[in-house]
Amino acid sequence: MVDARGGAMRGCRNPSVRIIVPPRKCCMPTRVTCRLVKKEKIFRPPPLVEGEGLAARVLEMGPVGTKFLGPVLLEVPHYASLRGKEREVVVLRSDNGEDWYEHPMQATEEAVAEALGSSAEELDSEEDLSTKRIKRILTSDLPMYFALVSRVTRVKQESTVIGMEGGVLSSNVVPQVQAVLPEGTLIRPIPIGLQAQPIAPELVAKLLGNRVAASPIVTIEPRRRKFHKPITLTIPVPRAAQKGMINQYGGDRPTLRLLFSLTENPNPAKWEDVTETKPMTLVDDCVSFTTSISARFWLIDCQNVSEAAQMAQVLYQEAVTVPYMAKFVVFAKRDAQEEGKLRIFCMTDDKDDKTLEKQEKFYEVARSRDIEVLEGRPQFVEMAGNLIPVTKSGDQLHVNFRAFRENRLPCTVKIRDQDQEPSARVAFMKEPKVARGEAPQTPICNLNIRLPDMSDSMEMDADKAADIRNRHDFLRGKGLVIQDSVNRAELKLTDIADLVQGDWVVLAQQLHISISDINHIKNDYKTVGDQALAMLHFWVEKNGDKATGNELESALRRINRDDVVRKSMQNVGRVDDPVEAAAAKAAMDQSGFDTFKEEVGVTSKDSMKRGMSLDVQFDEQDMVKNLDDIQESESATEESPTQERGKDITEGRQAPFAPPEVTRSWHDGAQAAVDDDGDVYDALQASLDTRRPAAPPLKTPDEEEQEAREKAAAMEQLALDVNKFSELLDRKEASQQPGISSLALHGSNLLPQPQTSWHCVYLMYLAATVLDV
Repeated sequence: MVDARGGAMRGCRNPSVRIIVPPRKCCMPTRVTCRLVKKEKIFRPPPLVEGEGLAARVLEMGPVGTKFLGPVLLEVPHYASLRGKEREVVVLRSDNGEDWYEHPMQATEEAVAEALGSSAEELDSEEDLSTKRIKRILTSDLPMYFALVSRVTRVKQESTVIGMEGGVLSSNVVPQVQAVLPEGTLIRPIPIGLQAQPIAPELVAKLLGNRVAASPIVTIEPRRRKFHKPITLTIPVPRAAQKGMINQYGGDRPTLRLLFSLTENPNPAKWEDVTETKPMTLVDDCVSFTTSISARFWLIDCQNVSEAAQMAQVLYQEAVTVPYMAKFVVFAKRDAQEEGKLRIFCMTDDKDDKTLEKQEKFYEVARSRDIEVLEGRPQFVEMAGNLIPVTKSGDQLHVNFRAFRENRLPCTVKIRDQDQEPSARVAFMKEPKVARGEAPQTPICNLNIRLPDMSDSMEMDADKAADIRNRHDFLRGKGLVIQDSVNRAELKLTDIADLVQGDWVVLAQQLHISISDINHIKNDYKTVGDQALAMLHFWVEKNGDKATGNELESALRRINRDDVVRKSMQNVGRVDDPVEAAAAKAAMDQSGFDTFKEEVGVTSKDSMKRGMSLDVQFDEQDMVKNLDDIQESESATEESPTQERGKDITEGRQAPFAPPEVTRSWHDGAQAAVDDDGDVYDALQASLDTRRPAAPPLKTPDEEEQEAREKAAAMEQLALDVNKFSELLDRKEASQQPGISSLALHGSNLLPQPQTSWHCVYLMYLAATVLDV
């Protein structure tokens, strides 16, 4: 938001993008927006011709059509390689998103200083801007749809308005290139441009050999215009790589050919040999000739003159490829002890931290400086050292470069020697690997890489592991089907001991460690952390292979210490081996069954013991504990670790209180059972279950005799009632037809006669049970 006071704003994603509104240039509060967008998202992107390319992403501005009271400044970084003065960056704009034209206002140093005279913002010099590759744009309004169009990389050209008086144009890139327009060449003033693109001799030698040379490509703009009088062009003679002129040109120049192309943008150039129709004059290592048509001209010196046009076409396609400044970045991940994975990028304006690689636990191991690369050309990779790339026979790794796109090359590398450091030197080449005996190439970039350790690549922190577990439990709670996978994790005993602290005693009981062993640990170690760690080591030594992480996890969950499990898990990884996964699932299933059995309590085997009666009190009197267990229970009662913490773990499950008479009776019985140990009764009393009823009080002999008489009278009355009931049933069955009773038919082989006797037996059994006879 900017008002009359002015202001400055930098981009959030790219801080190099800056807009400066000087004071008193905005008449009302305005929210100015500036956004970099991809070319594909534009309905009609900027029209590009041969040798041109976007130097940065398209810049979208807003609000559309805003006019300022004076020029405002935009600074946008670009990624074009200018090659000194060979190329330049120009600005195009579109007011409606369809029609594009060159931005008319030039952001010279004087114009910027005049526009921002009263602004307090610091500005860089032209040299600093060139080093940082920042393009300045001055504008008094924001275009309709795209405020500031991306800078198009064009060939450097000189343009001036020439009228009927004529004039002379000279190139700043190649000073020998000149165009002389005599008086009367034009009937009205029009802008005439002279464009010169030098061709590197090394490029010519690489493509066509040492016996071919080429001059700069000279273009007169606008093309396909006929002059009223011929103009004179001067072009330097071709020169070979580091060898000077191939021929000492004299009056006869059979190998020097003049080519020209009449096609205009955006059509590709087509070269024709016009040496026979254009007389040439050699002056001071330069060739002069006349032409009445504006076009492209080129001098080629070759031995095979019939193929000059074809060779020029091949050379031209390579020469007009747009160069960019990019970086090579290498990410690495260690999958196993003997191999790893690499992700090689060729970046322009990409984010430094790649999102996908960050999620997959890749680490950046190397980054280059800005290197010139060509649009659409492959960058070949060679590797030397202790890492060997895994490729098909005869193939070579390469990454294709596209500006402002994600140029990723994934590859797998093997470690040659396990005893040496897993490092290598990566070289990036412009050309494929040369055969043995040929001259080696010069790499455009060298990077030293080293694979990270296994722990760095596979480690997952506790928070992420807990988050994954919570989401998994949430989905299961909602009834969603989840494809199960088995993960491997490490539980460090030291971390568990530090987290458990005082709960180690309860954990030890869940791990089936006896009270005597717990007391020994408490006596041998002073601090709680040492006691917990000693208990865990004792459990591991005692159980051996059975002391698994799943068993420890189940014990921690039973004491409601899930937080210990979440915080102590490290190196979580998925088990891909089917055999290992099946074994892990079987172990987890057995662990879950054991937990279920403990929660249910008594099993069918325990509840159907042989010789057990229906009388609870009778069976309780026959249950006598082993002497060793009773002594351990006594020790636990006297020195309970949980009582030291001020909390009884058996709170809410106290033994029932018995009257004094019963206490003496039970005490006497216990003494007889355990060889007169006077302390046994207290342990037995503490182990009684609340589900068992208290024993009845003792009765005197008179009370017992009175109770026996009452039971006998009740039994006699019950027998009379049973006889009456039997007679009633006999009369009822006698009145029915024979064969109707299915009970008698099916039970004739099993039950004795008469058929009503089983009723009497059953009723007498019930009476005896109720009356306790």
